[in-house]
Amino acid sequence: MLFNKRAWSFISLLSMPFSSFASVDIQLTASDEKPVLQRTGGLLDYNQSIQNTGADTIELETYSYFTFPDGKVYMPLPPTVISLDAGQSYEKSGQQLNIPESFPAGDFTYHLNTYNQTTSEIKTAAFSFQKKSEILDIIMFEGYACATDLVGTLCWAIESRNDFFEPTPEPLKNMTHIDVTRNAACAVYDGKVDCWDHIYHGLRRTIGSKWYRTSEVNFVNPKEVYVGISGSDACAVDDEGIKCWNHNGQWSKYGVVPIPDYNALVNPGPIHVGRYTACIKHDGGISCWGSKKYDSKPSIAVDVPTVTNPTHLAVTNKYACASGDEGLQCWGNVPSKLSSPVLKPNTILSSKTRSIYSLDDRGYLAWWVGGENFRPLPYTFDNPSKVVMNNDTVCGLDNTGIQCFSRRLPQYTTPVPDRFRY
Repeated sequence: MLFNKRAWSFISLLSMPFSSFASVDIQLTASDEKPVLQRTGGLLDYNQSIQNTGADTIELETYSYFTFPDGKVYMPLPPTVISLDAGQSYEKSGQQLNIPESFPAGDFTYHLNTYNQTTSEIKTAAFSFQKKSEILDIIMFEGYACATDLVGTLCWAIESRNDFFEPTPEPLKNMTHIDVTRNAACAVYDGKVDCWDHIYHGLRRTIGSKWYRTSEVNFVNPKEVYVGISGSDACAVDDEGIKCWNHNGQWSKYGVVPIPDYNALVNPGPIHVGRYTACIKHDGGISCWGSKKYDSKPSIAVDVPTVTNPTHLAVTNKYACASGDEGLQCWGNVPSKLSSPVLKPNTILSSKTRSIYSLDDRGYLAWWVGGENFRPLPYTFDNPSKVVMNNDTVCGLDNTGIQCFSRRLPQYTTPVPDRFRY
């Protein structure tokens, strides 16, 4: 229940001085030393004990409440009155708190308080616990991994869990979508789009800086946002369709391949943003738009091949590849030495500025090396929703949270912050 005036009166008593004739011993402990609940909530085991250590019978009002991560207080039940004779204890062992999924992610404190009606003495005990958030995304770059949950984004060095930085201006309230790259990030929150730039060693600048001129783009109920591989371009989806921009403002409508009508696409997938270009997979094939040239050569926005029933799409700054009934096809400024593996239904693709990586039951393959030298991995993911790859390191978001593995480490498994383990 929410606080009423009576509930607040009890909390305010915490600031009153204790009586010098303390006669109550109160204990409240969680069964685990550092309880952590999953993003869906669950049951939290705890024990409590209240003992009258004085020589007289006492009447105690007892009440408990939660302190939320943002400092707000919630009292689930009204106070109750218990009577204890001298030396008598009131114990409740093996109790359980039912923490709902609707509770936000973060650090909580659960308090138990007693108010002695005779002496006005207040005693309190508490324990803390953490509720994890739903993990939204995972990326990798230059020896770092970044994961995003409903609290924000945290990055860490792949081979050292103690090297952290936070590239998002936290907290982002009511965040519904976010995309983080090495140099920049964008998020949809509070019904708007904001972007900011950063460098991966941790220096972050003002949200909505001129480097990303979102103020020049008129968003109407934005839903999704995607940042380019190099962090220089971005596209968003709102009620009016697709809108793209970069540090020069909204993409020009002239001399470029026009943006497709998003609302006319059937089952559109996520937008893959390159450099001044972008592509999207849908039931009708692959659509690309943006600048017609990149580095004085045809960009991925022109000469897009016919892809029937597309299953895979990967975009770099210079070229793109897609697979459908016709097999794997690449276009744009395609390197002469590029792998062209047959993509399986379970093949996962990951793009970098100039390279594409794939992972499936055959192993891990860096396409820029050429050939089909699959590297078997000594580990598996549990129903992964996203896998990202960079050189000899692989990170994935699966049913266990985030797992990262590196062939450079003898034990293969790399440390991941506890925040991102379910």
